[in-house]
Amino acid sequence: MGVKTESKVEKKSKCVKCDRSERDDYQSAHGTLFGFLVEFENGDKGIYKAKDPNNPKFKIGEECDYILEKIVSDDPSKTWVIYNIKSVGKKDGFGGGYTKKKKTPEEQTSIFKQIVLTLSIEAERELLKAKIESPNFIELRKSWLVLLIKKSIINNTTDETLGITSSSAIKITVGYAVNECLTSNTNTPLVDISQRFEQIFNYILPKQN
Repeated sequence: MGVKTESKVEKKSKCVKCDRSERDDYQSAHGTLFGFLVEFENGDKGIYKAKDPNNPKFKIGEECDYILEKIVSDDPSKTWVIYNIKSVGKKDGFGGGYTKKKKTPEEQTSIFKQIVLTLSIEAERELLKAKIESPNFIELRKSWLVLLIKKSIINNTTDETLGITSSSAIKITVGYAVNECLTSNTNTPLVDISQRFEQIFNYILPKQN
């Protein structure tokens, strides 16, 4: 017998019940998740699983954001339904109030290296098809990586918004440069893209509130 998720709806209501339910405990690969029976003022009720049995995310009397997940049997001969409740963190957490861990400078640099490598391979492929002499892509990859890191990692801290902006800027910049190479039949537009990268980065930089 299998199961399937029929619906997932994000909702908001005041918690009126949050009772411990040992029968709904679940042993996952990362440890035990502790079951609770949760009810809300709007009538929603379901099973919630927390990492800490003494500190569930839902508190009686507090208004909460949550996901109501409807689980059904995919066996036509069975008609049972289970409702799961998942907490929604302040930013982007689901299930037990999980909050996305920020990437370290080393992790983000690793991502940038992959982006730069992919872009250089694609650019070289386009130049080869057009029979345009390729520049020194080893050196270009180094300089592109410096541009990404310079904008995204400062004083050993990682601002992932800047990282996303920087990654988008390098992709757009290289795309423009490749098109100019194909038009001019030379690799010169790819050799120094720092000024254009700065312009594009500043243009798409998220505005501060």
